[in-house]
Amino acid sequence: MADKKKITLLLICLFIIGILTSACGDSNGIDNFGSFTYDPYGIGIYQPEEPVPVPTPTSTITIGGIIHLSQKIFSMNVNQVEYITVKLGDIDVTNSARFVQNNNGIATVEKGKITALEPGTTIVSVYVDGAITNDHFVITVLDPTLPTLEVSQSEFNLGIGDTENVIVKLNGKDVTESVTYTSDDTNIATCEKGLITAEQNEGTAEIIVSYEGANDVEFIVNVTDDSDEDATLNSDVLNKLGIDKNATEITIPAVYIDGNKKYKITSIEQRTFMNCHNLTNINLPETITDIGEGTFYGCSSLKSIKIPNKVTTIKRTTFGWCHSLETIELPSHLEKIGDYAFEDCTSLQEINIPDSVSSIGKWAFNLCTSLKEIEIPDKIKIISNHCLFQCTSLKEVTLPKNLEKIEEYAFGSCRSLELTIPDNVSEIENYAFNNVKHIYYTNNLKANTSNAPWGAKAKN
Repeated sequence: MADKKKITLLLICLFIIGILTSACGDSNGIDNFGSFTYDPYGIGIYQPEEPVPVPTPTSTITIGGIIHLSQKIFSMNVNQVEYITVKLGDIDVTNSARFVQNNNGIATVEKGKITALEPGTTIVSVYVDGAITNDHFVITVLDPTLPTLEVSQSEFNLGIGDTENVIVKLNGKDVTESVTYTSDDTNIATCEKGLITAEQNEGTAEIIVSYEGANDVEFIVNVTDDSDEDATLNSDVLNKLGIDKNATEITIPAVYIDGNKKYKITSIEQRTFMNCHNLTNINLPETITDIGEGTFYGCSSLKSIKIPNKVTTIKRTTFGWCHSLETIELPSHLEKIGDYAFEDCTSLQEINIPDSVSSIGKWAFNLCTSLKEIEIPDKIKIISNHCLFQCTSLKEVTLPKNLEKIEEYAFGSCRSLELTIPDNVSEIENYAFNNVKHIYYTNNLKANTSNAPWGAKAKN
């Protein structure tokens, strides 16, 4: 019983000591570093105070913003100083912008300050971190001893496919057809002998006008999509445009006007130019995003073609039996090559397949007997059946490292071909290499080699 009283008295003393310690906290300097808390028994425990959080500065620049320039063209004399303001959205970013010239020595540009050094013209690209794209402006430094060209307008606003005339004078004399016109973006606008043509893309282009013995001058062309509706090119539209399908060379415009409406050509109906045997060359506008199946099937005289960059698929039989096709430029963002797409293109010697392609259909290059080499993009995991069947001149094929399957007759009758199979291939169908000269593989090949050479002379 006495022991319990002693324990109780001890606890009471400890509690009193805790209270006194707390009361004296301001005098011993502890509160400058921490504080005491109390457990149920009144014992003070030291705990460091949490530091006061420092607010994190919030960026005022919006990632993905648009660059805005205070001026697009500067005409200056030697030693003259001008200033340009660069904004990203509503924020002034002039001091952090990067200025890159295509013709150094004409002027200096630093933190928005432009200093003219010597006569000439330079295009200055402007880069800002966080912007969607870059922008640019033009500086022309004038020679005070030379006359300066004059243009009828400093800015033109056109719709896609529209044209308009500019007049250029030197000392009052019309020199429109004698001067040189240089566009900084020919995909937006061009000019020749005073005729301005808005191309198939929206945007702004600066046209620099040059003439020996005179200072350059510039004008701006703003191109917008002012079409009322999209249109599909077919036989009816060709008739409206006055285009004869039996002509040897054809140029398809980006837009056409029918009545009170302006139409933008964005697609080509399937089989529109099928069996047009006289056609040797066709120019397609960049407005086109889709080309129908068999569009150029049987165009036996077609020699070359550039596919618009917005097209993502070469569809089934699009260029089948184009016996004279020697070169084709595929769009950089192409995703798919369909079945029979280039079948029997016997004059095609090479083709550059973009890395973006993830699918090549069956019989796609069958009977391309002049094709000598081809590189299959890394996104391809299956070589479809008869894909390169009877490509008798084919000597070199680069296969994707992650290729998984090679289907039947994929390289059948490629008698000049020597081919190395990537180790990752796990399935090879019968006759995949029928009559191929040689195939090579290592002991690490995942595919079953018990019935190798799958129709070819194999070496491991």
